Parts: sequence; structure tokens; C-alpha cells
Amino acid sequence: MPYGIKAMIIGLFFLSAVGFFINTYYMKKLLGYGPFSQIKDFYLSFLLSLFMALIVHFVCNSIHNPIISLSVAIPTGLLVYGVLSYKLNFEQFEELKNIISRKSD
Repeated sequence: MPYGIKAMIIGLFFLSAVGFFINTYYMKKLLGYGPFSQIKDFYLSFLLSLFMALIVHFVCNSIHNPIISLSVAIPTGLLVYGVLSYKLNFEQFEELKNIISRKSD
């Protein structure tokens, strides 16, 4: 990693973006499901994940002990994502509840 971890992350981001558009080109060609339809399907989940990541980031930065930070950040992330998914009536959250309820029966 001669350029550092930030350069590697930026490179991976651009590689993923290029890969996304290459893959969606063929999805549109074969199935009629193009990039904008796919983005429309997952943008709310992306925004929710981004919000959760920001909350977890602030929690992690406020605690200086890495073990305690991780021990607090994981439940915080799960709680934020779960509560917001429930409040926003995410379809995926309802599916998860149904799967869990079927397994417990």
C-alpha cells in the first residue's frame, strides 16, 4: 500500500462504480432492469445505512478504548437500523420479521 489506505478505499470506490455500470448495462440489455431502476430500488436502504454509519462513527470516535467502542458501536448500529427500518415500514424489515417468526414456530 504505497499510497495509503485512503487511496486504496478511493480506488475501490471507483472500481465498484465502474463495475456497477458495466453490470447494469448487461442487466438492462438482458432483463430490461437498468441502472436507474436498480438505484431506485435500493436508495432508501443506502440512505438508512449511511445514516447508521454516521451515528456509529460518532459513537466510535467518542470512545477511546477500541474494545468498548466496538462493544457499544455494534448494538448502536443494530438499534438505529432496526428502529428506523421499523418506523419507515421497510419491506425488507417485514420480510425479516416473517422469516424470524416462521423459524420460531
